[in-house]
Amino acid sequence: MIQDNSGHGIAISRASVARILGNTIRNNRQNGINVEKLSLADVASNLIEGNSLNGIQVTQNSGVNLGTDTGSGLEQSPNTTGASNGQFGIDASLGAYLDGRLPAALICAN
Repeated sequence: MIQDNSGHGIAISRASVARILGNTIRNNRQNGINVEKLSLADVASNLIEGNSLNGIQVTQNSGVNLGTDTGSGLEQSPNTTGASNGQFGIDASLGAYLDGRLPAALICAN
């Protein structure tokens, strides 16, 4: 459980790499997951909901892989939500990319 933090639930920054699998990420005062400044994150099988800003924010030439197109294991399964985030499910901007299981209705690409 990653919840009720005064900032981001998880922050990946400055050319870092992370694997975020099988968590509940909710009710954080900023983004549930924030990936920025040339960083990369694999994000799958998480419940991401109720964050004040975005479920996932990816920006500044960073990338997020959202599981795979097929499969049902921890590393392949899509992320889910039960309660809306304050802005978008996923917000991508400033040279960011997303890949994997991705419902188009959840994305704001700036």
